[in-house]
Order: sequence, then C-alpha cells, then structure tokens
Amino acid sequence: FLLVGLIALQPAIEKRKLRRLPYRIAVVIDNSASMTLPAGDDQLKRIDLARTLVDQSPLFQNERPDNAVHFSYHDLRKKRRSADAIFTQGPKATGSDLIGALEQVTTDIHDPHPVAAIVLLSDGADTEIDAGALDEAAQQRLQGLGVAVSTVATFRRESVKDVAITSVAVDDFAFVAN
Repeated sequence: FLLVGLIALQPAIEKRKLRRLPYRIAVVIDNSASMTLPAGDDQLKRIDLARTLVDQSPLFQNERPDNAVHFSYHDLRKKRRSADAIFTQGPKATGSDLIGALEQVTTDIHDPHPVAAIVLLSDGADTEIDAGALDEAAQQRLQGLGVAVSTVATFRRESVKDVAITSVAVDDFAFVAN
C-alpha cells in the first residue's frame, strides 16, 4: 500500500543551493563648506579627519572577498562616487541636507545590493531643517529610511564649536544720524 502511494504521488527530490545575498554599507560623507574648518587644535581639517577615518579604520577595510559586504560612498549633493573622488574634490556643498542625502542612498535603484546600514561622516546639523531638536516630520523621514544610521563626528571635542544665527530681532523703524 505504501509503495502504491509513493508511486501515485511521484515524489521528487529538489536540490537547492542557498547562498547569502550581498549587502551594502552606504557611507555618506559631509562635503559642506564647514568641513574646511579645523577638526581640533591642530591644523587638520574636518574633511581630512574624515579621509583618515575612511583610509585607516578597520570598518572600511572589511569589504569581503566573498562579496558579502559592499561599500558605496555618497556626498551631500546626493551623488554616488568613490571615496577618493569625494575627498579629492573637497568640500563643495553650500549646505547640509543630511536627511535628503540619506533618503537618496536608500532609494538608489542603480545598486542591486540592499542597504543594510548607513555610516554618516559629518560635523554638524542638517541646514535644511530648523535648528534644535528634530521635529516630527524629520523624525518620520528618518524612520522611513528603514535602516540603521550611525553618525561619526569629524571634529574633536575640544575643537571650536560651530555657531549659527537662528533668528534676528530688529525694529521696523531706524534713526539715521547726520
């Protein structure tokens, strides 16, 4: 009876080869004008500190030969380029649209490897949103990325803090002296 059942069902053996899908770690490098400022007390610029991190950190040296990990490098102008090209051109962006750059990285349809994480090398805040705490809309945009974002500061703690004028109060009427 069992033999008849097996013959009637005609079971087949299916052999599948499983392989791990490669993933991508996207590195977003702040190339705004503030990256030309000193990173600390010495004359090392913030962009140079970012380059040192990319060139010498073990994290960025772990692109695996089995193609399980890929790195992609992006600047704030939402362009994907090699890290060398970003550092060679130097800081050119006039602002820091950090969230916009992060969104662009996760929607890059030209890369078949899904983004597993984003590493952001930056010295400051997003100039496209209001200063201070992230508002609800910005928080929703960040949550919508769907990947973890790790930020690495490109300045030393003892360095001079960036200053931004967020508002100016002036009188509508002014006296002019002769």
